[in-house]
Amino acid sequence: MMIEPARDPNDDILEPSLRELQEEEMSASFKFASAEFALAHEAADVSRAFGQAGLPFDPRTFVGLRVLESCVAENLDPVVSLRLPTIRELIDRSAELAASLVASRV
Repeated sequence: MMIEPARDPNDDILEPSLRELQEEEMSASFKFASAEFALAHEAADVSRAFGQAGLPFDPRTFVGLRVLESCVAENLDPVVSLRLPTIRELIDRSAELAASLVASRV
């Protein structure tokens, strides 16, 4: 009779393949890009409305407030979230895109 070695419980945990990791990264990138463009279009629309009403408007603050709103809805700490580099990049990129959209009148 042969005795088998004890099974390592970690053997059941499969490492994701390179393909799976790439797909996850592409999915996350797509989601961020989609969010950036959606926020930019919304900020551009609000910017035009404020401009027609003669009111100053800051797209970066607007996008930051939309992120804050999402944090509240998801029960996330807004300060921690707003300090994350990826969220800061999302806010900055969305504000830049909004300014471009307003300037090009798209």
